[in-house]
Amino acid sequence: MKILRSGKPVVLFNAACSFPYNRLVSTLSYRPCEHCKRYDLPQTNRTVICPHETRSQQTFETYVYNKVSAIVSSHYEYYQAMKLAGFRDKNHLIPIPYPVNPEEVYFYRPSGRLKVYLGITRIGFKGVLHMLKAIEIIKSSRYSRFFQFIIRQRLPYEQHRELVRQADVLLDQTSTYSYGVNALVGLSLGKIVLSGAEPVALKEAGIEPEDCPIINIVPDASAIASKLIELLDMRNSWMDLQEKGIQFMLKYHNPVNIAKRYETLYNSLLT
Repeated sequence: MKILRSGKPVVLFNAACSFPYNRLVSTLSYRPCEHCKRYDLPQTNRTVICPHETRSQQTFETYVYNKVSAIVSSHYEYYQAMKLAGFRDKNHLIPIPYPVNPEEVYFYRPSGRLKVYLGITRIGFKGVLHMLKAIEIIKSSRYSRFFQFIIRQRLPYEQHRELVRQADVLLDQTSTYSYGVNALVGLSLGKIVLSGAEPVALKEAGIEPEDCPIINIVPDASAIASKLIELLDMRNSWMDLQEKGIQFMLKYHNPVNIAKRYETLYNSLLT
């Protein structure tokens, strides 16, 4: 509150759930909220209430949104939510993606079994159960011998990153139209990534869908399993996919370019 009352321009980085987000995703064809309530939120008297459904939280959020000088949204859902809630008309509302540095990676074609890594954090929000079921479908199929699945839960970041580095494929999340930071970490390390990458979300972020190397998945275990199996026929183009991932990072998530966008925003608020 002290910051909001300082009289200086305040920029809110919007990259998390909110009551406008809850309203927006209820209109989408799929969403993380049901599983998030069931598996991620604590239960009180056998009733799970998302904090953003309470009147007090909505009042507080509305106060903040109306007080800040600008709102920067990192993903399609967050940006659309604020736009539809009318905050675009009250202050600056700008989509700016996360900055991530691509690393120098060794491009290779996988030999032997495909190593698929799933790092488990928020079981509900990330749609982990759909991915685990997809893994079980493959394990019980004739394709089982072509895969090695690495599943770890709540690892420290450096250990998680090392497992991403060792894998060929990264499973990120299933229940959002947009990809997250974890997906970008995978791309930066030259991995093939399965995550949210709906064309409508990419276009809203100013991304040409054909530029995006992320393989879009939805909360459907059979469909996820099929996407993984299809990768077996893509080994010859593996290095092209890795290169496409790095070029995508340089074009859309370059830290220098994103810093310039923030600089332009801050300067506009100071004049």
